[in-house]
Amino acid sequence: MMSVYNKLTDNLKGYSLPYEDHPQVSTRDFEYDHPLTGIENDPIVNIDGSSFNIDTIEDLSLDEVVKIYDKLVIASALNLMREYNEDNRTELFTYYEGRKNQYTDKKIPRTSAIHLRNLKNHVHSVVFKKRAKQKEERATELLPTLEKFLEIHKKSNPGLYPDWLKLNFTEIKWGDLYIQPIINLEKLLESGDGIIKAKTTRDFVSKIWNRLVNADNGSYNERQKSVSVRTTYVLFEDFDSYIKNVVNKKIKPEIKNLPRGKECVHSIVFRYRKNINDIEIQIHPRYRTDCTESYWNRFDTYAFEKEIQGILSNYGWIKGVNYETSTYRD
Repeated sequence: MMSVYNKLTDNLKGYSLPYEDHPQVSTRDFEYDHPLTGIENDPIVNIDGSSFNIDTIEDLSLDEVVKIYDKLVIASALNLMREYNEDNRTELFTYYEGRKNQYTDKKIPRTSAIHLRNLKNHVHSVVFKKRAKQKEERATELLPTLEKFLEIHKKSNPGLYPDWLKLNFTEIKWGDLYIQPIINLEKLLESGDGIIKAKTTRDFVSKIWNRLVNADNGSYNERQKSVSVRTTYVLFEDFDSYIKNVVNKKIKPEIKNLPRGKECVHSIVFRYRKNINDIEIQIHPRYRTDCTESYWNRFDTYAFEKEIQGILSNYGWIKGVNYETSTYRD
């Protein structure tokens, strides 16, 4: 398996090595006082008093890696410089100069700059993975507490937790808990409730939990380390079976049997939005163009859709409560 060091240096292929002569000027003329100037066959990096092995950096603690990353951020703040021929002003070569702290105005060749950038990006990925793992451990520990909180809160606020709605908290991703509302369509239609209640409950649980977790976290950095409850799109546990057994076998035939239904209705959209911000079921017909564009025999779609609403209401569907017609998001 290729080492991390070899992967980083592999990205330098095609560039002049620091100790090779440039066609116009020797790279030995650069000031080699930058900690990463020159690429040696050694994965050990020495930077501002810190020494580490690129290939084993993941074995260090999170705090140690963060300190290394902070130093690399300062060291990799560079400005691209261009050297020109004084006679005809043609460009000879490019290089970089440091622009922060002790590296200000220090020159380094392109190869070292690219290696430094790749090294910083790799160390940042290690920091990200270590923080995510730390948060995942916290999330696993906090999950039973959240479930207990919901159990208690449901008893005192039953209106927020209808029997057609379940909340799934089993997924832990990148250190955060994910809440997914799961709706039983048959029970929703029987209840007469507005589908927006699922979004209200989901967002409430997310907000109140995040406030509880972050109550003592005054700083931004501390809040970044804490576990958050995030939301996903809604899932209907019986949507496919409802489409198969009710929509296709009962509702659609009734709509097609309306006057001019078979002639003018191309299809009937019956779907829900997989959108984090909205929880919405959409029902509306799609018409044949020869019915809607005809001048002498124009199809009255407004009256037809009123008839559709009457049919849908017999099955518990109420426009604006548990379904919408075509929206601007089409």
